Amino acid sequence: MFEHFGTRAGLLIALYRDYDERQTLAMRAALETNGRTLEDVAGIVSAAYIDCVLTAGPEFGAIFAARSATEEMEDFRQSLRDSYVAEYREAFARFVKLPRQEGQVLMEGILGASEALAQAAASGRTSREQAIAALSRIMLGALSAPDRP
Repeated sequence: MFEHFGTRAGLLIALYRDYDERQTLAMRAALETNGRTLEDVAGIVSAAYIDCVLTAGPEFGAIFAARSATEEMEDFRQSLRDSYVAEYREAFARFVKLPRQEGQVLMEGILGASEALAQAAASGRTSREQAIAALSRIMLGALSAPDRP
């Protein structure tokens, strides 16, 4: 079985890539249909990230974390992070104009909050609803801050 994928990490990457693509398409469809305001977009993007982690399940996260020690998996994790940052930038671009460097740093910070809140929901330390609400609030605060240049 591994011959097709090269390694165990290759198999896991292929499985996760397929799963991630389906989740991203669902988020884009929701944004296209319901993303009329900055608040709508923050809610959709927040729910999409939290639900992606919750739907994948704890086993998938544990396997992914265990395999992240390999260079192949670490490269894949970074490419996922870059992809999420790009998706966030695109989702919010209609409502918030950010210079390239500032936008990159801000979206990476939002992604960090997304990861932390998704893990809190996955471990049961907070509810799905609380995680989504908090993440939406963080996004709105970061993107509509009056002191942001």
